[in-house]
Amino acid sequence: MKTSTLIKFIVVSNIVIGLMACVTPPSEQEQMEKKSDQQQSNEQQSNEQQSPQSLPSSPASAPASAVSSTDDEIDSSRNILAADHALQDGINLYSKGQYADAIKKLKSPDISKGGAAYRVSALKYLAFSYCVTNQSQACERAFRDALRIDPKFNLQRSEKNHPIWGPVFQKAQSDSSKRSRHPRKPASNPE
Repeated sequence: MKTSTLIKFIVVSNIVIGLMACVTPPSEQEQMEKKSDQQQSNEQQSNEQQSPQSLPSSPASAPASAVSSTDDEIDSSRNILAADHALQDGINLYSKGQYADAIKKLKSPDISKGGAAYRVSALKYLAFSYCVTNQSQACERAFRDALRIDPKFNLQRSEKNHPIWGPVFQKAQSDSSKRSRHPRKPASNPE
């Protein structure tokens, strides 16, 4: 596992742990204190003879919104972890020369849940896998998809000079830059 991936994993793990701590149930002592506070508040309100319209909102309503936002953050962290796991599995399969399995793993729906960076990285290794298995059209399509997501996507120098996928990437990159300079005009609809 690369250092940057390990750091990402640790950061995301800490976020998940921190978020889980936010939603842990209160202790019995905290529950008893909360009930006591609520009883005192209710007694004050009845003593003051307030109308129902002027009463403050229920204290339970605030934690519910906080929990839903926390649930969203937990789901987001889970998605990132799933994307990271699928991407790393795909890269490991590629590194072992198991290209067909790498292609399947790198097409995993989990990867798209992680965001653009995960999709671009997966598409890069997907292109490499296609190229080494003599699927040059699929290789070029994967590079084009990566460039569509991130127009600044590029390969490292050693990757660019690779005899198999280097020329395919350069063609995809050239076509992509031509398209961005000269976007297609929509076909006119004669009536």
